[in-house]
Amino acid sequence: MIICKDTCKYIKEVTFAFWWCSILAGIAYFSWWCAVTDSGLEAVVSLMSPLFAGYVYNKIIFSFQNINDKEDWERERRKFQRGGFINSDTSIRITFAYLYSIYVDGKHLLVKNRHGTGKYQPPGGVYKADRQELQYLEDKFSIKQDDNIKPDKTTEHDYRMMVPNGNLIRFVEAFDQTKNRENICNLSREFKERLIDTGILHFKEIQYRWRGRHMSFALNPYYNCYELQLADIIDIQLDDFQKGELRELIKSKNKDIRFASAKEIKSRGIRAGTKIQNEIIASHSFKILCSKKELMTVPDNGEIYRVTIADEN
Repeated sequence: MIICKDTCKYIKEVTFAFWWCSILAGIAYFSWWCAVTDSGLEAVVSLMSPLFAGYVYNKIIFSFQNINDKEDWERERRKFQRGGFINSDTSIRITFAYLYSIYVDGKHLLVKNRHGTGKYQPPGGVYKADRQELQYLEDKFSIKQDDNIKPDKTTEHDYRMMVPNGNLIRFVEAFDQTKNRENICNLSREFKERLIDTGILHFKEIQYRWRGRHMSFALNPYYNCYELQLADIIDIQLDDFQKGELRELIKSKNKDIRFASAKEIKSRGIRAGTKIQNEIIASHSFKILCSKKELMTVPDNGEIYRVTIADEN
């Protein structure tokens, strides 16, 4: 389970819940007082108090719901539910991925998107699940495969699917428990496919740590559906040889990669005060810039992982 670290928000919501409970108790006491003292206000109070009590009761329910919603994405989802935009049967698109942060000399390595957007983004990709996992998810959570991206060999078994909103919380909780998918102990597949097999890099192994997790819930305007995005941020820890190879790569003119500063990533490649006004860096790239404090806490205690990704010969 991901641990909620925002204690201040929790305390705030608990305080609101007790506040509204106190108001409801006050309304009940005032109604009783009017009834027993025969103050002449009984008729007015009997008419108005149910309206006020109903309003306060809803506030109490909302406060306790807010207490239960521990993360920002859960609160955003709750807003859409309260607004009547989604209900328990609404299909929510989920994309669960991991992104590598590869950093040298003040620059982050980005690669060109392979789905035709022409934009650069951090290396990484959607988690993969095997057939057993997909069958389990279908039986347990009634998932359906996402058809917003044309299926091919690169998208087969992706953790990109549609989940009924009523099952979404349990689906997310199960994600860190399931074993028949790519897991944190070996996230070398995308590194090998995007950087080794393409000849961009020639690393024999990678060493990395799990910095944290970014999750967001919003309307996807391109696919006209609500979407939950999860991105695990993976810090690649470079040795001297690997740093040297990256420095040589910076000098190359390979159009499939780009080294970008934090400022360039935040501006998506747009240069203020110049004629370069086209976005050339994908909007989700900022996630690799998030500090550990800005990300959701992950339960791995800072463990370092080392994975062989190429044969010695």
